[in-house]
Amino acid sequence: MARPDQPGAMRPTKRRDERLRDKQEHADLAAHLRRARLANPEPRQALHAVCRAYLEFATERPALYQAMFVMPTDVKFAHAETPPPLRAAFDEFVSCLRSDNALRELVAEVIWSALHGIATLSGSGRIPLDSQEQRLDFLATRLADTPN
Repeated sequence: MARPDQPGAMRPTKRRDERLRDKQEHADLAAHLRRARLANPEPRQALHAVCRAYLEFATERPALYQAMFVMPTDVKFAHAETPPPLRAAFDEFVSCLRSDNALRELVAEVIWSALHGIATLSGSGRIPLDSQEQRLDFLATRLADTPN
């Protein structure tokens, strides 16, 4: 039996607490993205707003963003086991895309991935923040109307 001061001791409780915290943080992100989407009814504007909201979340809460999306975790993304709050955040991107697009989940995944790269690189100072709007415009205009 592991002693409390040994690595790995009391891990199940810590992991459970981290999963509960992660669910709440993902729910907060989903709500933030939803507000941005609902404030912009036109699809391309909605996508731009959701992308901006995602980057604002990453910029305004860098340590939290790192914990949610950069640090190692056992949370599965794009999987049947994806926690509902994380799926809800992803669905905000999907909701901005044409409903007749059979590839809309794939397009949403590419958008999220691009935003993650932008957030990570700009957060570390590797790419300049002053070009952020251009990146968002490019992403929203190029991918919003992606055909099937």
